[in-house]
Order: sequence, then C-alpha cells, then structure tokens
Amino acid sequence: MPVSRSWPESAPIDAWTLADGRHLFVRAVRDTDAAIARDFFRSLSPESRFARFLGDVRDVPQARVDRAVHADPARELTLVVCHDEPDGTQVVVGGVRYVADAEGVAAEFAMTIADAWQNRGIGTRLLPLLENAARQHGIERLYGLVLADNLRMLGICRRRGWTIAPSEEGAGVRAVSLEIAAAPS
Repeated sequence: MPVSRSWPESAPIDAWTLADGRHLFVRAVRDTDAAIARDFFRSLSPESRFARFLGDVRDVPQARVDRAVHADPARELTLVVCHDEPDGTQVVVGGVRYVADAEGVAAEFAMTIADAWQNRGIGTRLLPLLENAARQHGIERLYGLVLADNLRMLGICRRRGWTIAPSEEGAGVRAVSLEIAAAPS
C-alpha cells in the first residue's frame, strides 16, 4: 500500500535556470490549477496531444482536468513544471503524473512537455523526480505507453534504465517500464 504523503503545496520540489536565463520550477499540482492545466493542454500541438493521449484528442474534458488537479494522494501524483512570466502569470510548461493500481504496487505514468519548451532538458529532469516520488510512496514499478516515433521520450527512458518493449497496442507503440528499488530506510 503506498504511503500517503503530500508534497508541500508552496515549496518547489526542484528549480533550475535554462541556458536562455529563464527560471523553471517543479511543484505538486494544486486544487486551484484547473485553469492553467486546461490552458496547458489547449496550448499543445495536435502532435503533442496525440503523443500524450495516443489518439486524436482535440480538447481535454473538464472531468479529466479535474481528476488531474484533485489527485488522490494515496494513489496519484501530478508534478508540474512552471515558469513565471514577467507579468506574474504562472504558466505550466510540462507535467508528469502517475496513478497507482489498487494494490499500490505499480503505477501508470505519463509525461507531457509543451511544444515550445521541448528539447530543453525538462523531461530529463522531470522523470527522475517522478521515479523518486514513486519510490517514496512505495510504488515498485512504473509503466506506460510511448509512441514508437517519440524518440526523445524513449531516449529519456532508455538513459534512465527503463525497459522498452513492443506493446500489445500495435507496432506504433512501445511499452516502457521501470522496476523501482525500495527507498533506503
């Protein structure tokens, strides 16, 4: 059974500065993030939405947004990467999420980076944070599906030691998984 642990809402989990000088920070999603989460999904290109949902999704239903921002802390975690605009507006530029099975042993994950922010190392920094959080919550295995032509995501997984295999979903999809060692006591 996963450990019920919430991330501090106000504290960033990670922060860094990109080569262009822009500051990014990672935090747990908040109940109040529905509007910026919807804006994030609407900002994605059709290709990025297809890669995230493995299908043609024109808009994200409000129910899905609500589930993402009102996660059950015993089974789910959503981390968002944010950037503060000069006018003080906070913009989500990426996110990663897992949802554990009923036993809390394995969890399906998904990650999305906004088109304009891809190829900047965000996914490379974000995936280890999710792995660590899963480990701390007692998850033993992360898994998911990635399009076979999503070479960047597959590369991140490969470099992190994930197993990549053909998927039952067809030739255009790969199954990725990571066995997670228990957190040291």
